[in-house]
Amino acid sequence: MQLIQAPRASAILYNLLVGRADSLRPWLLPANICPVVPITFLKAHIPFAFVDISPATLHMDLNQAEERIKRGEFGGLLYAHT
Repeated sequence: MQLIQAPRASAILYNLLVGRADSLRPWLLPANICPVVPITFLKAHIPFAFVDISPATLHMDLNQAEERIKRGEFGGLLYAHT
């Protein structure tokens, strides 16, 4: 197991994003994500798109995310458990 440390979680996310070979395809983010997360994506020059929130769970609507991922247009998905 590798231990990764940084002063903020956004620093870890930034390093993960800039280290990816596929930086052209956007990532899916839940619409209720902390504003620091999209700012981190912008700083890393990684495009993103928002996914609506399920009214039943208040999490990312996984059915909507799955449909969008099946099209092959997205490079990743960030899921935040609220």
